[in-house]
Amino acid sequence: MLSAEILNALQSEVAQDCAAFLPELILCGGIVLLLLLRMFSGLDRLHLGWVALLVTGGALAASYSQWRGCCLTSPEQFSSTFGRSELFAGMLVYDWFTVYLRLFLLS
Repeated sequence: MLSAEILNALQSEVAQDCAAFLPELILCGGIVLLLLLRMFSGLDRLHLGWVALLVTGGALAASYSQWRGCCLTSPEQFSSTFGRSELFAGMLVYDWFTVYLRLFLLS
């Protein structure tokens, strides 16, 4: 029973981490999509910049929804409400500056 509780907690933690990491996951998925589309000979001469633009727009929309959800308040209020959380066992940090920097770089 203890291993089932640990597994459920781990699955919940990974799901929350992936939700915070969503814009990067969208970009990675778009890169894989572009690489797969290049494998088809019919699309070899087709310019796929519009696909890259759509994927970047999707990542920007995901970042903006995170901004509206957690960072629309002041940084001090965000820190007291949400705090600085660490994702993926402390390998990444998620705070208001992370969301702001994502918006800046994607736009």
